[in-house]
Amino acid sequence: MSTTEVVLGATLTRHTTLMQVALATTAGDVLARRQRVSAVPLTPATAITVLGELARDLQHASRREGIRLVALTFALEATLDVERGTVVTLPPSGDWNHDAFTARLTTASEALLVSMSGEGALPPPLVRLVTVTDAATSGEALAGAGRGAAASLFLDLSRTVACGVWWGGHLLQRPHLGALGHLPIPGATERCACGGIGHLETRVSAQALVRRMIGLLVEAPATEAAVMRLTGGRAEALTVTEIWQLACEGDPIAEALMAGANAPLAQAILASLLLLDVERVILGGSLAYCGVSWRDDVRARLASLAPPARAHEMAERIVLAELGPDVALRGTLALANAAARGIY
Repeated sequence: MSTTEVVLGATLTRHTTLMQVALATTAGDVLARRQRVSAVPLTPATAITVLGELARDLQHASRREGIRLVALTFALEATLDVERGTVVTLPPSGDWNHDAFTARLTTASEALLVSMSGEGALPPPLVRLVTVTDAATSGEALAGAGRGAAASLFLDLSRTVACGVWWGGHLLQRPHLGALGHLPIPGATERCACGGIGHLETRVSAQALVRRMIGLLVEAPATEAAVMRLTGGRAEALTVTEIWQLACEGDPIAEALMAGANAPLAQAILASLLLLDVERVILGGSLAYCGVSWRDDVRARLASLAPPARAHEMAERIVLAELGPDVALRGTLALANAAARGIY
């Protein structure tokens, strides 16, 4: 019986209640995908249990018996110390703080290797722990908008503002690298989730934009009517793409809100380009679903601030992410495959 070498990618998101797992060949063919939603947040121990159950389910779904697990990459919404293989913090629960999760993954992967292959004398799988943002960064760099670029910056503009750096064909990892969302913005007064005041993510994250827009409706009846039209009478269902649509239609509240987001975002991107000189700045997350017209507005704002001789080419480095909402899971598979091929 022939043996198929496979890799496993997994993400744990939504405050550790959603695990998504995919099994793929080292040639990049995805064999099966599964997910599980937990009614309660998973602890490190229960996460390992769920990972094992889903992995065995994936093997069954793939309809392949002779498979050998060669690499596993797992992504968490957490601050990580990858050198020590530990979780620094994963709010809001303290169960994950300082947990040696890479060691747990290593033990689990070795058990999965035996159960999947039926053999015991095989080299252990290559194991890697990354943040969800770093997984997305890797996915876009290897298979998305960053293909062919030696250096790229990925911005996740969803619940927060987080970024990852791909440099010289490698993912850069440090515990607090990419915390661009905590850059102070002049004139901003909103309180950040970290406890600070006026940070970038209080103006730029999709979550903050929706929250602020809903808060402004009580004093803007015309805008409220437009929101009700778009959401079918459910303002709480408003999305950031609908806010951008209203801005493009000339709604003054939406225009001011989006200008107040795009301007500091362009400033932050310009600072990053001047510091790192990456070939591409990849805009991802919920805000990027606003599309090309939104990207072009950010480009124009950056060009108006950049050194004139470089303004156009710096603005052109800003691109939209390509891999969609499952970018992080696809990134874990890309990293695991790269490890299996000895590339990284």
